[in-house]
Amino acid sequence: MLPKYAVHHRTVIGFCVFLLIIGGIYSYFTMGRLEDPEFTIKTAVVITLYPGAAPEDVANNVTSVIEEAAQHSRETQAALEQAEKRLAERERFRVMLPEKEKRQEALTAKLAALEEAERNCRAEVQRAEAVIGELKKQLRFESEAAALAEKDSLTKRQGQLTALIRAHREALSAARQRLASAQ
Repeated sequence: MLPKYAVHHRTVIGFCVFLLIIGGIYSYFTMGRLEDPEFTIKTAVVITLYPGAAPEDVANNVTSVIEEAAQHSRETQAALEQAEKRLAERERFRVMLPEKEKRQEALTAKLAALEEAERNCRAEVQRAEAVIGELKKQLRFESEAAALAEKDSLTKRQGQLTALIRAHREALSAARQRLASAQ
């Protein structure tokens, strides 16, 4: 019965096939892409040596503070990577916009990501300064050399964070200039 109907009503069958093809194309472009994304779990080990102190004191007063500061640093990096991934996905699907608008939106998004990264870095510098202050208050080193070594290490980390902020500021300035020239 169906084959006989198909032979006599070819236009109806052709229209149904056309609708199925259009529905398939629409489904293809609206289907989710990242249902099972790959991810890696990064780990780090913090070992703190403090001769003459109880292990609990070292764990509570030194190691946990360092681990917390390192965790914030990884969160900042992860947030920046996520922002870059979202920007890349958004750029892929902006086919219908004129080229100038796409460039302007990309620069605006990069500018926002750089500003967020700068805020995160400033917060990390403040946390590092707070850690330095807390370490100065809480820790009593047995020798002057140990205290100087710890201070040098923290000062070096602060310098690295300051350099990172400076780099982010330069990138932010460059992004603002590109945005201004794109407009």
